[in-house]
Amino acid sequence: MRWFSLRGKERMIVSGEIIKEKFPDAEIIAPKYFERYKRGLFFIKKTIPEYAGAVWDITGETGGDTIIIGYSLGGLIARYMVERMNFPAKAVILVGTPNRGINLFLKEKLLLKIVKIPCIEEMRKGSEFIESFAERKPPPDYYYLGGKYDKRVSLSSSAPLSIYALPRHKRSIIINTGHSGLIPEKFGIDYLKTAPKYKNNFSTYIPIMTGCDNFCSYCVVPYTRGPEISRPPEDILNEARNLIEKGCKEIWLLGQNVNSYKSKIPNPKFQTNPKSQIPINFAELLKIINDIPGNFWIRFTSPHPKDFSDELAETMAKCEKAAPYLNLPIQSGDNEILKKMNRPYTTGHYKNLVEKIKNAFKKQRKGLEKNIFLSTDVIVGFPGETKKQFENTAKIFKEIKFDMAYISQYSHRSGTAAFKLKDDVSHEEKKQREKILTEILKKTALENGRKFKGKEIEVLISKSRIMNYESGILIGKSRHYKTVKIQLNAKRRNLNADLIGKFVKVKIIGIKPFGFEGKILE
Repeated sequence: MRWFSLRGKERMIVSGEIIKEKFPDAEIIAPKYFERYKRGLFFIKKTIPEYAGAVWDITGETGGDTIIIGYSLGGLIARYMVERMNFPAKAVILVGTPNRGINLFLKEKLLLKIVKIPCIEEMRKGSEFIESFAERKPPPDYYYLGGKYDKRVSLSSSAPLSIYALPRHKRSIIINTGHSGLIPEKFGIDYLKTAPKYKNNFSTYIPIMTGCDNFCSYCVVPYTRGPEISRPPEDILNEARNLIEKGCKEIWLLGQNVNSYKSKIPNPKFQTNPKSQIPINFAELLKIINDIPGNFWIRFTSPHPKDFSDELAETMAKCEKAAPYLNLPIQSGDNEILKKMNRPYTTGHYKNLVEKIKNAFKKQRKGLEKNIFLSTDVIVGFPGETKKQFENTAKIFKEIKFDMAYISQYSHRSGTAAFKLKDDVSHEEKKQREKILTEILKKTALENGRKFKGKEIEVLISKSRIMNYESGILIGKSRHYKTVKIQLNAKRRNLNADLIGKFVKVKIIGIKPFGFEGKILE
């Protein structure tokens, strides 16, 4: 782990302004495109050996290696210097994103031997540059591929990013840095170690893994988040226990493909030997969290159908704190489109899986919870999707009777495999297909919800509104993840703030496709 501190040291930032100040004879051009956006981008057209004097040489700290710091769009200037000049720089930083995370990083610590490419739209160009840079003798130790060019992205939230811009045999030298500036031992560990900021204290997300290994053809996540890395179970459990002790009522276990989670825990048969460990999967993690004392609900998102085991279906149904709700993305109801999407399952497999999950809940749960509510994700207008193929998706919607669906119109994303395909479904056709699925969904959701009419259920109140001097409204979620709106009269209107973040017994008096209306029981 190589790093050194810049605290209290003078630093030279290589930027267009400094180049102009230090080397007035340099030939610099500002393209009109960037002038229009007031970017102040400069290209150095003339190589001047004295440019090497504009970089800070940290002789004592790096054994004489030259450090190039390119800040903001000045990173392009530093890049030009690396590519075109023949001087012995071994440690290079190209900072392409002017955000607070990088500012903090530069102030506190500087990682040696990094190349940073600004955004995924430049990935192809960036990978060519990195590969050529890797041929330097000696080559850099580390690379860092940065996030999308956006001032709102912090260094920690933009990482880990694409290791797939490099050949497989070079991936071992890819690492990521977090906002602390420390170099992690394992790729991506910063995100999972970073202390979270919770939106509220009653419903929180706990990340259990990061990255993705599936490479769906329409998705950019594997390129921007890197490979799957599971968080240590003891960290997850410590965070969960801490939240529950502080009154948290709802925990979401979060991961791109949450059910592919895998890690290790100490072997209970050999407790005196810390090196003796046994594997743990997502179903086992779910059971351990369910056993934590306290009155709370467990949800998770998002699982992948190919990794949803019979064990997980049974475990979810048996864990009484696991809410009877599941988002299970299907993406398409046509097998040929699923193949193009690189989704390694068929509609037959998906329907069988849904039946297993439903049967497990019917067997293990009581009352209304015998019926698990299902939502899904689906894309309409994928390249080449015919009307017949779309009709297959509509047919699946009618058969499974989803309670909610997150319907997306396909849009091209550079850097994905699907970007090479022709986006040949018109925008108007995509809108029409989305509308058709939405209408089917309204009917099935309303049909599924009718069984709740007149029933008493538990609702977690999340927010309130004061309508006028005589009434107010509370809004919450049921265990089936249905939005419940509760009208309050003048007598109860002042209870709004007191009930937020608490479980409330509610009688359902009205049913709508995507929500219920209820009243608080006396």
